[in-house]
Order: sequence, then structure tokens, then C-alpha cells
Amino acid sequence: MLQQEKLVSLLCRVLNQNVKLRKGYTQAMFHCPFCGEQKKVPKLEICLDGVDSGSWHCWICHARGTTLKSLFFKLHAPKQYIEELFSITGNVYRE
Repeated sequence: MLQQEKLVSLLCRVLNQNVKLRKGYTQAMFHCPFCGEQKKVPKLEICLDGVDSGSWHCWICHARGTTLKSLFFKLHAPKQYIEELFSITGNVYRE
């Protein structure tokens, strides 16, 4: 659970938004930065747990990826956030 809390905190900083959690801590919902939708209910869904952990999908513009790394690179996140992501997930960051 601590890892998921760290991931949620990092995602909030990268996306500069508050999160809406679904199904406990297994899905995080945000407003999509790619299509700019601003409906009441956020449509960018990020899976935080299970087999699909790290996968993300926008239900409006269909932007998607299978890892949080792909999301961070698509968002042009600063290197420090990518390194923090890798330290949370236990991966090694290589440029």
C-alpha cells in the first residue's frame, strides 16, 4: 500500500492535479492532459495494482500506454520525476 501511496503522490505532482481514487487504491483517475477534457468526472484512468499495473488510458481521446514510464515520457516529465518513479517501482533508470 505504501508504494501505491507514493505513486499516487508522484502522479499528482507530475499531472499537477488532485486524484480521484476508484476501487480502493487500484485505479487513479485524472483529467486527461492530452485531450484537455475537463468534465466533472476525470477520464484518464491509471491502473495501480494487479496484472495491468502501470497501464493508463483516456476514455475520451484514447491515449494509452502500458507503463507509467511511457506516460511520464509522453508528458515530458522532468528527469527527477522519472528517477523517483524508478526508485518507487524498483527499476533502474538509464538515459
